Amino acid sequence: MIFTYLSDMEQQHELYPTFRRTVEYISDTHGADYDIIKQLLSGLIDDGYIIQSLKRTRRNDMIRVLDPDWTLIEKNALWNKDAFF
Repeated sequence: MIFTYLSDMEQQHELYPTFRRTVEYISDTHGADYDIIKQLLSGLIDDGYIIQSLKRTRRNDMIRVLDPDWTLIEKNALWNKDAFF
């Protein structure tokens, strides 16, 4: 669910996935436990599959966005882009 959401967000320009928004969206949309999604996302960041980087918004604010390392994710077969989630 996390990788599917991040992939979908990449297709939408001007929208940037943040840690909190990603956890909230997945929890709300899929009925997943908020704390579990939060732990899973933290683990993916700790393991280097997702990098947090600073990005400037159109309003000139700096936000920390999630940047998946798709090469590493694919190499380790962590996500099937054709799966339901």
